[in-house]
Amino acid sequence: MTIAQPARTQAPRTSPPGTMVRSEAAAYLGCSIYAVDRLCRRYGVERTRGPRGYNYVTRAGLAKIRAQLDHIRSGTLLTEREAAARAGVSYATLRTIQARGELTLALRAPRARYFHPDAIDAMVARMDPAGYVSTAQACAKLGLTRQRVSQLVLRGRLHPNINPRGQRRFAVVELDAYAAQDPVQGHGAATNV
Repeated sequence: MTIAQPARTQAPRTSPPGTMVRSEAAAYLGCSIYAVDRLCRRYGVERTRGPRGYNYVTRAGLAKIRAQLDHIRSGTLLTEREAAARAGVSYATLRTIQARGELTLALRAPRARYFHPDAIDAMVARMDPAGYVSTAQACAKLGLTRQRVSQLVLRGRLHPNINPRGQRRFAVVELDAYAAQDPVQGHGAATNV
């Protein structure tokens, strides 16, 4: 005589209120369950483990992730290559500017960085502000060599601004004040030779 085993009934999976299981979250975001874990880590969304071992994610956290993904897919953020083309600099220069802290990232992914177009435009405006000239233009305006202008900067007589590329930009007002203060210095040296 055989004894029949009792039928195993699986209790229905019920998520705590306001949460989803990883598989439900994957369907909600349109990605794999492993991508859900990566996205949660990337965006700082908390996951909780239930008593049966399931990972739960809050609906608010998933909404945050979905908003970021929609933001990227909509094309409002620029990749590094697009941002470099918009700024008129090379890819390596853009990375250097970002490493110096002159440009903030809108979103950082493991293999990609995204920039907001307004941040790129603001950086471009800081590169060549109105009322400032380059070192070569300052040399021509004062009638001095590049070496002499660098000496004036080291001695504290001229105070250039450094743009995001690391280049010096001199205020035209300051150059005019220096030329009025010492008009013979630049032009006299050339005529005495």
